[in-house]
This record gives sequence, structure tokens and C-alpha cells, in this order.
Amino acid sequence: MWPDDDPDYRRFKARLDGFSKISAEDRLELAIAHVKRDNRREAGLKALRARFPHVSKEMVDSACFHAYHELPGQFVDLLAWNELSLREGVHDTHSGIIFNCHYHFYNWATFESLAPHGKQDVVDELRNILDCMKQGDKKGARATVKNLIEWFEASEHPPSIDG
Repeated sequence: MWPDDDPDYRRFKARLDGFSKISAEDRLELAIAHVKRDNRREAGLKALRARFPHVSKEMVDSACFHAYHELPGQFVDLLAWNELSLREGVHDTHSGIIFNCHYHFYNWATFESLAPHGKQDVVDELRNILDCMKQGDKKGARATVKNLIEWFEASEHPPSIDG
């Protein structure tokens, strides 16, 4: 966990404390307002750039696409599908909706994990490339470069949950 003197932690904790005081009914109204918002993409880009000014445009664009553009509609579809199941009294899984929610959430979570703390991992991967090159391991170097590109594009498919 973050130390108490970390400004990011203090900011997050204050927001979480305030959020926890919002009633379920008011959170639902916030969610509906978010889904109906016409400028989710623009507002999302602005919010992400304010929070992560050091992150590449491509990563911010990808995170915005997943978190603010696609995911809200996918969550609404999932909830609507579930409500239909309850109303009809028969549970049917819609794996397409579930996969889409998982895909967009996974990519958003990948961005969130890389953006603030990714520097050391990137340095380690760059060192790995240098080591591969010293050892003449072109295949290993290529694989590591490919891995770095995937990290920074933040558009990976989530790992399979089928086993």
C-alpha cells in the first residue's frame, strides 16, 4: 500500500472517503449521467492527461477509449442483460458482453498499472534487450521489444479464463 505521506495516496483517500458517503441512489444517478454524457471522450482525455501528464498520447488515447468510451456502454449492456434474465426467471450467460467488459476493463487496468509505476519495469525490459543483444539472442530481443510495444499500446487481450 502507499505510504501516508504520498500525495497520490492522500488525494485518492480523500476522494474515496467522499465517494463512500454518496448514497447508492445518487451513485446510480451519477452513473446514468456518465452514460448519457455526450463528451465522455473529450472529458476523459482531459481527466487522464491531468492525472498522467508524463504518459504518452497513445497510452492516454487507448485508456480513454477503454475506460470512458466503450466500457460504460458495455456495463449497461451487461446490467440490462442480467435484468432481463431476472425478469424472465431464466439465467442465460451472454459471453460476448462479458468478454467485452473484461477486455475493456483489463486494458484500463493495464494502463492504470503501467502509467504511474511502469518506469522500472520499462528499464528492466530495456536492460533485458541489451542483454539479449550481447548474447546474440535476436529472438529474445525481438520478443522483449514486442512486449514493450504491447505495454505502451495498452490494447492487449486479457488472459484466457478458460484455463
